[in-house]
Amino acid sequence: MDMSCYSVIWAEADTGRGANEIASGLIAVLYSIKETHPDVNKITLWSDLSVSLNCNSAMTLALKLFMNTREVEEIVQRFCCPGHSEIQEVDNVHSGIEKVLKCEVYSPVSLIRAMKTVRRKADFNII
Repeated sequence: MDMSCYSVIWAEADTGRGANEIASGLIAVLYSIKETHPDVNKITLWSDLSVSLNCNSAMTLALKLFMNTREVEEIVQRFCCPGHSEIQEVDNVHSGIEKVLKCEVYSPVSLIRAMKTVRRKADFNII
């Protein structure tokens, strides 16, 4: 599979940023990956140890429902150790986003435009 990056944005004022929103965002990314790579049937996710966002029943249920509807045999969710990043590419993307967001952002459209300027070796998909 390619090393494409996926970023999900939404209006927190409308929905918040709790476990349900994080799970919904992840499922949107997984749907997008499955559309682009229909032959993928095993997925490994890397998450931080945030119990309120990543280690909870909402996330588990969302992943299980996705598996049942998208012909995925296995989803493995791995957790990074606090203070250590096993995924340097993720840190690089976050750093790039922080750099381009130092300018003022006035609308959701300008946020997406700024994020699309992040320099990457592979595709950067904004959902």
